[in-house]
Amino acid sequence: MLCVLAPAFGQTVSVIKAPYLLWVTDTEAIIMWETNAVRQARVTISPEGGGTAVVVDVTPATVVAQAVCTGLAPGTRYTFSVSTTGTPSQTLGTGGFLTDSPGPREMTIGVLGDTQELAANFLLNNTRLMKHKPELILHVGDLMTNGTDASQWNTQLFTPGKDMLRFAPMYVSFGNHESNSPNIRKYLPYPETMTGNPVDSRGHWYTASRGNAFFIFLDSQYAFTPGSPQYIWFNGVLASSAFRNSTWRILCCHYPAYSVGWEGYDGDANMRTYLVPLMEQHGIDLYMKGHTHSYERGYLNGVTHIINGGGAAGNETWGRNWPFIVRYDLILQYSVIKINGDKLEFRCYDFGNKLYDKFTLQKGVPFTLPGTPVIVRGPKSGPVGKQTITLKYPAGEGGRFRYRIGIEERRSEDGFWTPTPIMYRAGQEITLPVDFKSSGTYHVIAQALDAQYRASDWVRSEAIVIQ
Repeated sequence: MLCVLAPAFGQTVSVIKAPYLLWVTDTEAIIMWETNAVRQARVTISPEGGGTAVVVDVTPATVVAQAVCTGLAPGTRYTFSVSTTGTPSQTLGTGGFLTDSPGPREMTIGVLGDTQELAANFLLNNTRLMKHKPELILHVGDLMTNGTDASQWNTQLFTPGKDMLRFAPMYVSFGNHESNSPNIRKYLPYPETMTGNPVDSRGHWYTASRGNAFFIFLDSQYAFTPGSPQYIWFNGVLASSAFRNSTWRILCCHYPAYSVGWEGYDGDANMRTYLVPLMEQHGIDLYMKGHTHSYERGYLNGVTHIINGGGAAGNETWGRNWPFIVRYDLILQYSVIKINGDKLEFRCYDFGNKLYDKFTLQKGVPFTLPGTPVIVRGPKSGPVGKQTITLKYPAGEGGRFRYRIGIEERRSEDGFWTPTPIMYRAGQEITLPVDFKSSGTYHVIAQALDAQYRASDWVRSEAIVIQ
């Protein structure tokens, strides 16, 4: 095994950033740490099941040290320790990791986002997440309040996250709070994994592979319009054999294309215009994002959209409806992805560590219900006020379903169209309220959802004139 590092000299030091995993592949691991003075160090890497330990003496050039360790065995659990050399020797930190085994297999991946500002919330969430033993963490951006403030990288990321980061590498799609700071490339210098990435943006957008999954990380602080470097690079990724040969394709970008979670913000227009069509055309399975401090989930044209933005910040307000989004709440949360061959299970846990959302994707199978509900009796034209609509869903074939009702013309005025908490038998007639709050011409829409919130198409009423 070969470990290549950069220079260090001296005696007792203070640990500024405990050793953390930057990058792990099938045969390589990158370990970083920071001390208050440059010191020679020794990295010891041992197979967890026994075997010959590899000891590498390193001489870092700066107080921020990096060890690039190659020649590791695929699919192997390792432990590592980093210590200063000389007398007395000082242990800087320990940890462990699992190297990748490419191809279909079981694996667990953690998801966090918007963990800035409230370090205690971030610590609690990442501690709970690590009990699921993820081998990789996806972070959808906003690591701290102000990325130009070097102290916040410690107080809001590396200190509350140290016990997570020493046991799983965390790959980040950087957000607006990182402020495109040079500290990104100083503390999280992700390797260049595809050609065509300009030098000044290397590590800002990049790719990674794990098992039979392929991950793409974009930086929403850089332009994503036709002709821009990031757009050109992304199209090159979509044409690559690594992308085309993967089973699961997961894209992480801080800005959402669609959001219901903030008043006055419906998502990023450039993402909707330029990114979403490419995702739909090339078969992206999951689009993971943050920015809005909420949990949101929907399925649109083959892509599952998830906002996982409640890692620490919160206390926001609701915004509007995008009808395809079926799950929404302003909660602090973390998520866990379990992949096993052609199945992907997603679970979201709230700040009480209770399961909030769960669904399973089967590769190549649309995440939709057949048909639409049937309107048995619809609302009538008349005065402002409350009416009812009676529905049934005969296409359910013996299952149980919940319903969601909305007024098509009021999607930005009525709050989120929350599905019914009760599930009803397929074909059972169910009467639900409709509140016409002001005069106008409206259409009531309704859909059925199963236990996983897999949705049918919408049924649309005739025009209703309210005076």
